[in-house]
Amino acid sequence: MTAENLKRRKTKLRNLSKEEFSFDVKSELKKYIQNNSTDPIYFNDLGHALQIQGHWDEAISCYLKALQLQPDYVAAYFNLGSAYLDQGNLTKAISFFQKTLELKPDMAGAYINLGNVFQYQGEMKKAVSSYQQALQLQPDAVAAYFNLGSAYQDQGKLDKANFYYKKALKIQPDAGIEVKSCLALPVISESRESIKTSRRILIQKIDTLKNRGLSLEDPNKQVGSTHFLLAYHGLNDKEINNQIASFYIQACPDLTRTFSPRPKKHRTGRKIRVGIISRYLFDHTIGNINKGIIKLLSRDKFQVILFRFPGKADQVSKDIDNSADVVVILPSILKSARKKIASQSLDILLYLDIGMEPMTYFLAFSRMAPVQCVTWGHPVTTGIPNMDYYISSETAEPPGAQAHYTERLILLKSLVMHCSHPEIDAEVPSRVKFGFSQNHKLYVCPQTLFKFHPDFDGILGAILRRDPQGLLILFQGRHTYWKRLLLNRFARTFPDVINRVRFLPRMPKKNYLSFLRVADVLLDTLHFSGGYSSLLALACGVPIITWPGTQMCSRLTLALYKQMDIMDCVVNDTQSYLNLAFKAANSPMWANAIKAKIKARVGALFENNEIIYELESFFEKAVLEAPTSHNLPIF
Repeated sequence: MTAENLKRRKTKLRNLSKEEFSFDVKSELKKYIQNNSTDPIYFNDLGHALQIQGHWDEAISCYLKALQLQPDYVAAYFNLGSAYLDQGNLTKAISFFQKTLELKPDMAGAYINLGNVFQYQGEMKKAVSSYQQALQLQPDAVAAYFNLGSAYQDQGKLDKANFYYKKALKIQPDAGIEVKSCLALPVISESRESIKTSRRILIQKIDTLKNRGLSLEDPNKQVGSTHFLLAYHGLNDKEINNQIASFYIQACPDLTRTFSPRPKKHRTGRKIRVGIISRYLFDHTIGNINKGIIKLLSRDKFQVILFRFPGKADQVSKDIDNSADVVVILPSILKSARKKIASQSLDILLYLDIGMEPMTYFLAFSRMAPVQCVTWGHPVTTGIPNMDYYISSETAEPPGAQAHYTERLILLKSLVMHCSHPEIDAEVPSRVKFGFSQNHKLYVCPQTLFKFHPDFDGILGAILRRDPQGLLILFQGRHTYWKRLLLNRFARTFPDVINRVRFLPRMPKKNYLSFLRVADVLLDTLHFSGGYSSLLALACGVPIITWPGTQMCSRLTLALYKQMDIMDCVVNDTQSYLNLAFKAANSPMWANAIKAKIKARVGALFENNEIIYELESFFEKAVLEAPTSHNLPIF
């Protein structure tokens, strides 16, 4: 390889992140190894290019080769940390970032990435400390200010988040930071009025950015978040989600690019290629409720291609991967991920959730299959024009539900889920094990703290006042500050009985299921009910009091009860909720009868093969009805 060719190839590699990745990096790596190269810089650059394309193992091999050639090569240690962070191997990521800092203690970027690892782990104090160390070394490090803002936003500390976003913007104007700041919402809402105010302000800010003609090159990288919390406000999100999607399309027209993998009509007799995508294909609600669907779709009719991201791996993720025909690991770069999905020539692309995290949200704007659909992993409309169908259930939707969706609403007979009954110990544990007296009445609400709408406070306070032996049992959130925010609100809304609110730490699933069995009754949150958590509680035979609202996200527990043909614990007003909760905790004969009925019928919720057949029928029909082309530029 001549010096001139080497220089040209190095330039190509270092500019790769700005291109559409047509450069064959693997081929380049093979050639360079065959030439017995001893240039550590080039192996480091090859690793970076491979990492961008999502070839993490090969990238790591290149970085290690660079270190073999030059053991004190700081950039290679730093890139190894980044590669392991991309893969979700946080222990190794920390190790290599720390090694980077041993060799170069003044490297602000290593502190920033170390902070990113800690933030990913939920270690917010360590994350904040790392970002602040980066700023001591480099006071104008925009990324450190931006990530500090993100860390505080995740904790619900919006004042601090906005302080650091403004700091970053003073140093360097950045459209992504402006948008992220605009979309920041309280994790725990103060009141119904504050919810309306925050939504009104968000819309005004979006309109302002839209009128300014703000431009984004890569929203996933630049913004890196979604408007996830809107769904917990108890309102119809169709219009606001549509407005946000419209803003993104104007700011980044490339988002809606059409990739046309199969422009011709589907041929009868050929297997339908179904792509299924989520970031949560492990021991998570999404993985657990969908693993049976991925496994049981008919392989005579369908080929199942799974799209996942590097990160958490466990037994559930292994089982899911083993049940798919093809598993594709997607890179962290939006454009590269789109091309990788489109290369599979899909007939259908099914998103198991949209809106819980940014990558799949922004992927959904593109046309990568003739049929694109989403189901209830995040139970709210996307507002995205290229999403054709929302697959829901007639058991969960109210009359006229199509008015809540920008997608065409598909109503199956039951919720889209197929999972096995959880393993539950035969012996019921003692309450003493969890620190509670037998004399207490345990009113348990095991929902994530941002589900606690202000409208629910009056009911919770009234339950505690009515039952002097009652304790309200909640679970701590991902961040300790969420608990403080919620307790501050409770101190205003039911101060007289707040002393009987207890928080338990988050538990492993086995311990959690044991605790549910000692509860007297479960209280379903208003406006956004339990889903998988309600499924687990019913598997334990515990009654759940639920008050379904007007949006599907408030009717998931109702859907489970309908599937079991049990409506004893469904109410439609405040007084009925109070009366039934008290009765469940204080009338043993009635409570035991309900528990027996639940245990006798709960089998209807598990391993429901009918949902598989319904999905198959929908997929076949949707493919036949799909247009042969789309009125957007072909990639």
